[in-house]
Amino acid sequence: MIGLEPFRQTLVGRHLRAGASGGGEPATLQLSSQRPLLVPGLGRSIAVEGELSAAGLCDRRKVRGRVTFDRWTPLAVSYDLELTLADGSACRLHGARRRDLLAGLGGTVLADLVDSGGRRLSTFELRFDYRQAIASKLV
Repeated sequence: MIGLEPFRQTLVGRHLRAGASGGGEPATLQLSSQRPLLVPGLGRSIAVEGELSAAGLCDRRKVRGRVTFDRWTPLAVSYDLELTLADGSACRLHGARRRDLLAGLGGTVLADLVDSGGRRLSTFELRFDYRQAIASKLV
């Protein structure tokens, strides 16, 4: 039997609504799931659930979808998540972390939030937030 380990990710950063200018507004994406434990070749794609908060766009909206880990570049990840905004419109968040080993653990996830017609509603620039993971190890 293959064991499972918890998968948790918190990404923080900013988003810029389509047509807007400026530096963007704060955004947070939290994801969790279970993935196969220490089995090479398995767990390249896992189902996840979580929440997306983006100032001026949505507040703690539930997301679900898949996170896919690149087979040859372990730190590269892509995201395909679906959510429904408060006004009832169905959207998808498509994003990816740069496939660059030189970026190390500080890589940036670039993502687009698109509506059901494929129109971009907002662009996200997120980075991994390790504060909770580090704090739990210190306590």
